[in-house]
Amino acid sequence: MGLDVLNLRTHIIVGVGAASFIAVSLGCDLDCYLASTLIAMIHHPIIDYVSHDRGRRTALFHSIPGLYSLALVTSLPFLFVIPLSEFVVVFASSMASCLSHWVLDLLTFGGVYIRRRRVSLRLFKYDDPSANLSFQVLGLLLFLYSLASLTF
Repeated sequence: MGLDVLNLRTHIIVGVGAASFIAVSLGCDLDCYLASTLIAMIHHPIIDYVSHDRGRRTALFHSIPGLYSLALVTSLPFLFVIPLSEFVVVFASSMASCLSHWVLDLLTFGGVYIRRRRVSLRLFKYDDPSANLSFQVLGLLLFLYSLASLTF
Protein backbone atom coordinates (compact mmCIF):
# COMPACT_ATOMS: atom_id res chain seq x y z
CA MET A 1 0.00 0.00 0.00
CA GLY A 2 2.94 2.33 0.56
CA LEU A 3 1.39 4.54 3.23
CA ASP A 4 3.88 6.86 4.86
CA VAL A 5 4.08 6.57 8.67
CA LEU A 6 4.86 10.26 9.08
CA ASN A 7 1.74 11.17 7.12
CA LEU A 8 -0.50 8.93 9.27
CA ARG A 9 1.10 10.36 12.40
CA THR A 10 0.32 13.86 11.12
CA HIS A 11 -3.31 12.93 10.48
CA ILE A 12 -3.66 11.50 14.00
CA ILE A 13 -2.04 14.49 15.74
CA VAL A 14 -4.06 17.07 13.78
CA GLY A 15 -7.26 15.00 14.17
CA VAL A 16 -6.84 14.71 17.94
CA GLY A 17 -6.06 18.44 18.13
CA ALA A 18 -9.16 19.35 16.11
CA ALA A 19 -11.44 16.97 18.02
CA SER A 20 -10.24 18.07 21.44
CA PHE A 21 -10.50 21.75 20.47
CA ILE A 22 -14.11 21.32 19.31
CA ALA A 23 -15.00 19.23 22.38
CA VAL A 24 -13.69 21.86 24.80
CA SER A 25 -15.18 24.72 22.77
CA LEU A 26 -18.59 23.07 23.06
CA GLY A 27 -18.17 22.68 26.82
CA CYS A 28 -17.79 18.95 27.35
CA ASP A 29 -16.64 17.33 30.58
CA LEU A 30 -13.74 14.91 31.09
CA ASP A 31 -15.66 11.79 29.96
CA CYS A 32 -16.78 13.50 26.78
CA TYR A 33 -13.25 14.84 26.19
CA LEU A 34 -11.69 11.39 26.57
CA ALA A 35 -14.29 9.83 24.25
CA SER A 36 -13.66 12.51 21.63
CA THR A 37 -9.90 12.06 21.81
CA LEU A 38 -10.13 8.26 21.63
CA ILE A 39 -12.40 8.35 18.60
CA ALA A 40 -10.09 10.85 16.87
CA MET A 41 -7.16 8.43 17.24
CA ILE A 42 -9.17 5.61 15.66
CA HIS A 43 -10.38 7.48 12.55
CA HIS A 44 -7.18 8.03 10.66
CA PRO A 45 -5.88 4.47 10.36
CA ILE A 46 -9.39 3.45 9.24
CA ILE A 47 -9.51 6.22 6.64
CA ASP A 48 -6.06 5.45 5.28
CA TYR A 49 -6.16 1.66 5.32
CA VAL A 50 -9.77 1.03 4.30
CA SER A 51 -10.16 3.86 1.79
CA HIS A 52 -7.17 3.10 -0.44
CA ASP A 53 -7.05 0.81 -3.43
CA ARG A 54 -3.61 -0.11 -4.79
CA GLY A 55 -2.07 2.97 -3.18
CA ARG A 56 -4.69 5.42 -4.48
CA ARG A 57 -7.35 7.17 -2.42
CA THR A 58 -10.92 6.12 -3.01
CA ALA A 59 -14.10 8.09 -2.39
CA LEU A 60 -15.17 5.76 0.45
CA PHE A 61 -13.71 7.91 3.27
CA HIS A 62 -12.13 10.69 1.22
CA SER A 63 -15.49 12.35 0.62
CA ILE A 64 -17.77 14.31 2.97
CA PRO A 65 -20.60 11.70 2.97
CA GLY A 66 -18.11 8.92 3.70
CA LEU A 67 -16.53 10.89 6.54
CA TYR A 68 -19.95 11.73 7.98
CA SER A 69 -20.78 8.01 8.01
CA LEU A 70 -17.48 7.14 9.68
CA ALA A 71 -17.95 9.85 12.33
CA LEU A 72 -21.45 8.61 13.06
CA VAL A 73 -20.49 4.93 13.25
CA THR A 74 -17.50 5.56 15.52
CA SER A 75 -19.53 7.85 17.79
CA LEU A 76 -22.63 5.66 18.13
CA PRO A 77 -21.29 3.30 20.84
CA PHE A 78 -20.92 6.30 23.16
CA LEU A 79 -24.62 7.09 22.82
CA PHE A 80 -25.28 4.28 25.32
CA VAL A 81 -22.77 5.41 27.96
CA ILE A 82 -22.95 9.22 27.98
CA PRO A 83 -25.86 11.69 28.05
CA LEU A 84 -27.36 12.75 24.71
CA SER A 85 -26.07 16.31 25.09
CA GLU A 86 -22.52 14.98 25.40
CA PHE A 87 -23.08 12.57 22.51
CA VAL A 88 -23.76 15.55 20.24
CA VAL A 89 -20.40 17.03 21.29
CA VAL A 90 -18.64 13.69 20.74
CA PHE A 91 -20.18 13.44 17.25
CA ALA A 92 -19.20 17.04 16.41
CA SER A 93 -15.62 16.48 17.54
CA SER A 94 -15.57 13.18 15.67
CA MET A 95 -16.65 15.00 12.53
CA ALA A 96 -13.96 17.65 13.11
CA SER A 97 -11.34 14.92 13.32
CA CYS A 98 -12.55 13.36 10.05
CA LEU A 99 -12.70 16.73 8.31
CA SER A 100 -9.14 17.51 9.39
CA HIS A 101 -8.03 14.38 7.51
CA TRP A 102 -10.00 15.51 4.46
CA VAL A 103 -8.51 19.02 4.52
CA LEU A 104 -4.95 17.72 4.86
CA ASP A 105 -5.49 15.33 1.95
CA LEU A 106 -7.05 18.14 -0.10
CA LEU A 107 -3.72 19.99 0.19
CA THR A 108 -1.73 17.05 -1.24
CA PHE A 109 -1.33 15.77 -4.78
CA GLY A 110 -3.60 12.77 -4.02
CA GLY A 111 -6.60 14.99 -3.29
CA VAL A 112 -10.09 14.17 -2.06
CA TYR A 113 -13.49 13.58 -3.63
CA ILE A 114 -16.14 16.25 -4.10
CA ARG A 115 -19.29 15.13 -5.92
CA ARG A 116 -17.51 12.03 -7.22
CA ARG A 117 -14.66 14.08 -8.74
CA ARG A 118 -11.15 13.98 -7.37
CA VAL A 119 -10.01 17.47 -6.36
CA SER A 120 -6.53 18.45 -5.23
CA LEU A 121 -4.92 21.78 -4.35
CA ARG A 122 -1.50 20.17 -4.98
CA LEU A 123 0.34 22.29 -2.40
CA PHE A 124 2.36 19.49 -0.75
CA LYS A 125 3.45 15.94 -1.34
CA TYR A 126 2.06 13.62 1.34
CA ASP A 127 5.57 12.88 2.61
CA ASP A 128 6.89 16.48 2.71
CA PRO A 129 8.75 16.63 6.07
CA SER A 130 8.33 20.40 6.49
CA ALA A 131 4.59 20.33 5.85
CA ASN A 132 4.09 17.30 8.10
CA LEU A 133 6.08 18.88 10.93
CA SER A 134 4.20 22.18 10.60
CA PHE A 135 0.82 20.47 10.76
CA GLN A 136 1.95 18.26 13.66
CA VAL A 137 2.93 21.38 15.62
CA LEU A 138 -0.46 22.95 14.82
CA GLY A 139 -2.27 19.80 16.00
CA LEU A 140 -0.20 19.65 19.17
CA LEU A 141 -0.92 23.31 19.92
CA LEU A 142 -4.66 22.74 19.47
CA PHE A 143 -4.48 19.73 21.78
CA LEU A 144 -2.47 21.58 24.46
CA TYR A 145 -4.81 24.57 24.30
CA SER A 146 -7.85 22.34 24.73
CA LEU A 147 -6.18 20.44 27.57
CA ALA A 148 -5.39 23.72 29.36
CA SER A 149 -8.98 24.89 28.79
CA LEU A 150 -10.57 21.71 30.12
CA THR A 151 -12.46 22.29 33.37
CA PHE A 152 -12.81 19.46 35.87
